Amino acid sequence: FFFNDTATTEIYTEQIVGSVRCVQETDIMKSAKFTDEQKVLMAKIYTEEMVTIHFGQGVDIYWHNQSFLNENKVPSEAEYLLMVQQKTGVLPRLAARLIGVVLDLDTKEVNRLSKFMESLGVAFQIK
Repeated sequence: FFFNDTATTEIYTEQIVGSVRCVQETDIMKSAKFTDEQKVLMAKIYTEEMVTIHFGQGVDIYWHNQSFLNENKVPSEAEYLLMVQQKTGVLPRLAARLIGVVLDLDTKEVNRLSKFMESLGVAFQIK
């Protein structure tokens, strides 16, 4: 929702697409320690969070390059916090979600742990 016009989207699409990482075969995916169901869920979580982190980074890049686009939009507090959640809050949240899969935690526990870990990432960003 941050990219309202075609020109802005075209400028930043290349940067964002260039940053996207695909799930590669890793030691986790080759490990016999995890069931196939766990591996699929971990890959899904990883992919979701990588898309989110790159979108958050793209928004941050956009805001830092507004002078290049002759724009002076100052993000609201809510927009800034959302960007930080999507950028710096992602990696701690990713860790929490993966821990939830490995430990077979229920959804409520995973959501609480994920929100807490995301808050640590946000606090780190705005310190």
